[in-house]
This record gives sequence, structure tokens and C-alpha cells, in this order.
Amino acid sequence: EDGGYIINGQKVFTSGMDISDYCLLVARTTKANKQQEGITNFFIDTKSPGIEIQKIETLGHRAIGTTQVFYSDVKVPENCVLGEVDDGWRAADKYLWYERLCLSAARYGAASKAFEYALDYAKNREQFGQPIGKFQAISHKLADMKVMLDVSRVLVYQFAWQMEAGKASRHDAAILKLYTSEAYKTISDLGLQIYGGYGYCMEYPMQRFFRDSRLAVIGAGSSEIQRNIIARSLGL
Repeated sequence: EDGGYIINGQKVFTSGMDISDYCLLVARTTKANKQQEGITNFFIDTKSPGIEIQKIETLGHRAIGTTQVFYSDVKVPENCVLGEVDDGWRAADKYLWYERLCLSAARYGAASKAFEYALDYAKNREQFGQPIGKFQAISHKLADMKVMLDVSRVLVYQFAWQMEAGKASRHDAAILKLYTSEAYKTISDLGLQIYGGYGYCMEYPMQRFFRDSRLAVIGAGSSEIQRNIIARSLGL
């Protein structure tokens, strides 16, 4: 309309929309035979008339929040188009690579803190006259957590270098996202187990890592999707 666009539709699970001034909207602007064609990216003012934002209560990641967004005849001027009209998937796919890098780095950081709490607890909590970290059932958990942490760190730095050097691929992004997400979930789970009953209490920090880590293997491309991408890259 008048050189611009009118957007209608809805998007579930949009992070931080209620506290953002602008958002990136990926919308279909032309019917196409292939799913990746006819896509355009828009940079939209979240206060635009016709945008309705509803809060979604979630198990974890409550700090930034999750929303459902409804677009009803939202007028978007032509100068809010990012990139080429109907060729937005090419750019959106690259955005996902950056997203997976940033999320993986954040999850490595969160997993590191969960490990730090668990290690400190294992060194200071005593049972049967010695720290519980002296028992193999606990020390082996911490050893496994440390290995997962170090591998996650290497993968994050490796993919960041690949992006900077122009050598990254969808396959590499999937490996990064899959491993760091699953490692964060496992480390948080093991950390809670090390805390025992206290880990299940809301007054202790491990429960938050446990809750937040569940999103890691679901959001921004589930672990199942990442495995599909990796399998396709292997010719399967």
C-alpha cells in the first residue's frame, strides 16, 4: 500500500518483545513453490498501531520474558525492508548463525557458573567425615561436567573464528548449537543432583540453571533440528 506493506499474522515465543523498541520480522510477501522463497525481512517499531503483545508465563528464562505477538493490518513503510524483497531467507539464515553463536556463548557462561556452584558445594558439603567431592559418585560427575565445559568453550571460539574468516557453515552452526545446549542442560542437571535435596529448593541457585537450561535444547532450533541439519550435511 502506497509503496509500503501491511502485515497480518502472529508469532508465538518472541523473546523480550514487551521491552523492545524495535523487532526483526520475517514475513512471507509472495507465494512461492519453495518454502525459503518469497520471504522478506522487516525492521519494525514495536509501538506501531496494530501490534498486540501478550506475555507468556514460562518455566525459565523469566528475566527477559517471552511473548506472543499479533499483527493486525500493521503498516510498514518501504524503507523498513532489510535486504532484498522476497529474498530475505538468505539473510535470515545468516542471522541464525550469529544467534546460535551468541546463545552458545551465553550458555557456556551459564554452564560455567552452574559448574562453579556445584564444585564449591562438593568441596564444602561434608558427609561421613569428608567433603562429598571425595566420593567417586560425585567426583566423576564433576569431571564429566568439566570436559563438557572445555569442549563447549573450544566450539564457541572455533565458530567465532570461522564466522570472522568467512569459513562458517550451517553444519558448523548446528554442531555448536547442539553441543553447547545439551552440555548446559546436562551440567545443570548434574549440578542439581550434586546439591541433592537442596538443589530442588527455590532458595538455592541450581534450580534456576536447571529451569533455564531446558529452553536451550528447545528454543532457537531444537536439538532435533540441529541433528537433522548435521545428518543432511553427511549425505543422510
